[in-house]
Formats: sequence, C-alpha cells, structure tokens
Amino acid sequence: MRRTKLRRPRTIVALLAALIIPIMAFAAPANAAGTHLMESSGSFRIGAPDLSDFAPVVETTAGRDLQIVGAGTGTAGQVKIEFTGTTGPDLCVAASDSGVTVVVHTCSGQLGTVWSEQMENGHRLFLSREFNMPPRYLCGLDDGTQFRMESLGQGFRCRFDLV
Repeated sequence: MRRTKLRRPRTIVALLAALIIPIMAFAAPANAAGTHLMESSGSFRIGAPDLSDFAPVVETTAGRDLQIVGAGTGTAGQVKIEFTGTTGPDLCVAASDSGVTVVVHTCSGQLGTVWSEQMENGHRLFLSREFNMPPRYLCGLDDGTQFRMESLGQGFRCRFDLV
C-alpha cells in the first residue's frame, strides 16, 4: 500500500509533464526573436545578403532572423526591427537617409531605425517615424528587389506576418 501512495504523485507529475512540455515547445516567443517577417500577400521575406552599414534590405525567399523590440521608454507603439545573431553593434532594418529605400543601419544613433508598428486585419505595417509626411511605410514589390519606403495603396506589399 505504501508503494501505491508514492506512485500516484509520480504518475501525476509524469502526466502533467507530458502535457505541458509539448505546449511550451510550440509557444511563440514573447519578443518574436528568431522569426521572419514575410509579405502578407507576397512570396518574400525581409532579408539582407550583406549586414554592413547602409547595405540594401531586400526581398529574399529565406529571409533573416529578426526580432521586433520596443524603441524605448515613452515610445508606445514604436519599435525597432533588429537582425538577430549578429556580432558587434546591433543592426536594424531602417529607412535610408534619402527616405526612399530600406537599408541596414546600426540600431542606435542613426535615423530611420524607429518604426510605428500598426496592425490591420491581423497583419503588421511599419510606418517610418522620421519619414512620415506623407506617410511612408516599409514596402516591397514582391519581385526580389530592395525594400522601399512607399505610401499605402500604390501596388506595393506593405503588410507583413511573423513566420
């Protein structure tokens, strides 16, 4: 009888572990680290073959691992899109200095690295904080070229999903 009492707690723990471990394995990370941003109605992901400062951010099929992080205290809804797994300074997806194309910039101290993240029908849009008159969004053409800063409704792919 004593063995029966000891086995019940072990059995319950084993059953709970069998249920909880698979749930935790499929849970989404809180800061979206190691994920990709894919055009919602396109075929491409945000990528950058070269992660040097000012290198173009382009549409790629493989994409780069990214994380979306808050831009800092007092900046509700404003985020930075950081490349993960890099060495040296943090690198971000950024509007180019001209406000026309999208490039790689260091995350601190350079213009174009802060985005206003908006949700529309379950998809993410990224409005440039610096280039917003008229509103300029992170957009692609769905043809494997460099991402651009464009207004909505111009035939560009400006909505993204985490994949």
